[in-house]
Amino acid sequence: LVDPVAVEREFNQIVAVEPDPLNCSVLRERISEWNGSDPGRVHVAPVAVGSQRGRLQFDVTGTAGSSVGAGAETVEVAPLDEILAGLSPTYIKFDVEGAEHDALVGGSRTISANMPVLAVCLYHRPEDLWDLPLLVRSIRPDYRFYVRRHSDERWETVLYAVPADRDLN
Repeated sequence: LVDPVAVEREFNQIVAVEPDPLNCSVLRERISEWNGSDPGRVHVAPVAVGSQRGRLQFDVTGTAGSSVGAGAETVEVAPLDEILAGLSPTYIKFDVEGAEHDALVGGSRTISANMPVLAVCLYHRPEDLWDLPLLVRSIRPDYRFYVRRHSDERWETVLYAVPADRDLN
C-alpha cells in the first residue's frame, strides 16, 4: 500500500488520465480519501490519450482489461500536449494498452520542451520494442535509454528514457 501522506510530500502535482468511467470514479474516490490532500494537486482527466482530439470506441470494464478500439462505449481522446498545457512535467508513465505510439505523438511538444523522465510500456504490440524507442529518439535525441522487464515473461517490459542530467548510472 502507498502511504498518501508520504506520497503527497514527494510531488507538486499529479495528472492521471483514465478513460474508463468506472475506473475514473474509483480513482477519484481513492484520491478523495487521502487525508489532508490538496485536491488541486491531483487532477484526473477522464479521456483517452492520442495523437489528436477525437472520439473512439472503448470497452468499459472497470478493470485493467478496459481497452480502446472495441466495445459499445465511446470516449473522448485528447493529446497529452493539450492535457498538460501550462505544466512542466518531470515524469510521464505511458501504459495505455497499445496506444503508446499515438500518446507519445500527442505529447511530443511537452516531451521536447520539458524532457521528463519517460516510462513507456513496450509489450502491447511486438513492434513497440523498436518503434517506441525510435519515436522517442525522434522527439528528443538526447535521452538515455534503459529497458527493464518487471516480470519473467515479456509482459511488463518498460522503456525508461532518462535525461542525462537526471541519470543515476
